[in-house]
Amino acid sequence: LTQSNFVPMAIVAAMFFILGFATWLNGSLMPYLKQVLLLTPFEASLILFSFYIAVTFTAIPSAWVIRKVGYKNGMAMAIGCMTVAGLLYIPAAKTQFFGLFLFAQLVMGIGQTLLQTAVNPYVVRLGPEESAAVRVSIMGILNKGAGIVAPIVFSALIASSFSGLVGKELS
Repeated sequence: LTQSNFVPMAIVAAMFFILGFATWLNGSLMPYLKQVLLLTPFEASLILFSFYIAVTFTAIPSAWVIRKVGYKNGMAMAIGCMTVAGLLYIPAAKTQFFGLFLFAQLVMGIGQTLLQTAVNPYVVRLGPEESAAVRVSIMGILNKGAGIVAPIVFSALIASSFSGLVGKELS
């Protein structure tokens, strides 16, 4: 790792952590939405479905976008898309409109697909080809590490909001 590629590598590491964090939050979010919105098991499964279906249908279009705008601009667009998705959760939570949660999940999935499409090959190009596998492995560890951190952070935020509500129904 040279001085010239340290900052880009740190930014890419943050991107991998963000990808993992946002992905792993899905599992934590579903039980709360199910209880608060009084969802059936099928409706609750649509939360994850709406996120992952975006991956299925936007992978190839994401590659076209990255080819057109480049890796860095693609990453910026992806973070912008994920920000919009995050902001969509605010009116979804205030109105408790299930369709808006699903749409926010879909937009988050699109943003994450675009980010994955840009960041994975970019990390390979940040250094010598011989050490590309090491860089990708380290980034994968960061991504999975977020899987440990995300539920803890989510639970801490949720638990602090529910003090005094133990044993009561959420609304």
